[in-house]
Amino acid sequence: MKGYLNLEISDPGKRVFETPARQVTLVGLWEKKLPDPGRFLGLPARQAIQLLAGYEIDGCCFVVEKDTEETVAEIFAYRGPATAHEVYFAAGQNGNWILSNMFRSVLGSLPLNRRDVSPEGFLDFLLFQHSPLPESPIGAIRRLGHGDLLCVDRRGAPRISTLSRLEIPGPPSDFRDGADMIEKTLSLAVESLPKGVLNLLSGGIDSTLVQVFLGPGHAAVTASIDSPELAFERDYATQAASLCGVTLQDIGLVEREFPILLERETSMARLPLPLLQIPVISAAFDNCAPHFSSGFAADALFSLTRSSRELILKGGDPGSFNMEDFSISSERPVIEGIFGKEAVKKRICMRNEYVRSRIGEPESFSDLNLGCLASYYSSSFLAYRQLAAARGKTLSSPFKDRRLVQAALSLPIPERIFRKSVFKPVLKDILSRRLPPYPLELEKGGFGLPRTRFCKSGPLRGYFRENPLPDLIITGSKADPVLRPDWGSSMTTFRCIAWSMWERSLKEISREETL
Repeated sequence: MKGYLNLEISDPGKRVFETPARQVTLVGLWEKKLPDPGRFLGLPARQAIQLLAGYEIDGCCFVVEKDTEETVAEIFAYRGPATAHEVYFAAGQNGNWILSNMFRSVLGSLPLNRRDVSPEGFLDFLLFQHSPLPESPIGAIRRLGHGDLLCVDRRGAPRISTLSRLEIPGPPSDFRDGADMIEKTLSLAVESLPKGVLNLLSGGIDSTLVQVFLGPGHAAVTASIDSPELAFERDYATQAASLCGVTLQDIGLVEREFPILLERETSMARLPLPLLQIPVISAAFDNCAPHFSSGFAADALFSLTRSSRELILKGGDPGSFNMEDFSISSERPVIEGIFGKEAVKKRICMRNEYVRSRIGEPESFSDLNLGCLASYYSSSFLAYRQLAAARGKTLSSPFKDRRLVQAALSLPIPERIFRKSVFKPVLKDILSRRLPPYPLELEKGGFGLPRTRFCKSGPLRGYFRENPLPDLIITGSKADPVLRPDWGSSMTTFRCIAWSMWERSLKEISREETL
């Protein structure tokens, strides 16, 4: 589009409605039956978006207002209150503004002198799996919050307001009623997925449950790596596929080629990748299928981390957990050594306040429930979705469906995550009835590469002997834990490697653009 404002959308499933004066684009999943287009194409932009927001499942809405010469006069962007679709925006070249659901699109629009990395973005990258806060890895690029509405006009002045929040219904009468409600809503969520999705099947409860709801006509894919610690992963996926009666495609990767894989996926997303498994699992998107589904984000709503589960099994009270126990790096002291305790505490407080502001009645939420929501908003699923979109594919999870999120948060806690000595009781109850032969007693534990070995003696060993530390880390004592990784610092080491690799890719892109 011509004009001072530019909108770039990458979504093969987007829905576009247009008149000479307006264009409405829906990204992600929306209810199939929408209001008559004549209604939302004729209403003032904010009212039109407010009307459409009631039909959002997991998506964003963009409204472009055009003048009599069909030049862009205003752009409105709305992001659903639970969605994993993102909206990025920044001032581009010559004072133009650009909005997109893709970080790489906004980054490509920036002049070279506006691509400085963000100190807050780097701190967030080390501290969280994903930060929901406005700051991105690039200082000039901002992220729109969940439930927020952005308006940018030709004067280039962005205005942001909150349009919607998560609205939590009343609790069910008992556990059985709650499990039945989740089963019904999960079925509805899976029915909303694109036709012919290929499911990312790990063999764990979450992805297997999605496979069961999809039915035998939907194939599955898994990506595995030949690390000896993960030999069981392929067996889990194979067993689950057999129980579901579906064909499983296995994409096998080689550990020694991990740095090449990480570099490729980093260049594709134009984002630093926070977890070692992201470039491995994302290799599945090279399949020719246009749409993928997954069980991502289920753990945030229905379970706890392994370390938290161990505390409960030792007699710990789940009701004693607070928000700072959720989705914060276990290597916080290392990060505090780099940035200082006050800077780290400030970002955690900002993250927690963000989470509280996304729900209608935060005072009615326990610290444990708020912690689960913090994990949900800090999920790395968004990185996977950016990598799928970079290939022209879509990635969905029924556990990112707004209706399911709201239903899950209405279930009493801690019973939603721990009941009668059983973790993840709701999803296990549903799967036991839907797929009785599934071995619920197995402790899969999630896909996670052996980060310490990778950094000390594996494929990432000695990375910083040949490559620079991130620009924001000063060499010296603050860098020691990063340069000498052990179990207490190896995740920070990996994230510094991922950030350094991303910075290098930025410099290579800049050199190419100046030739």
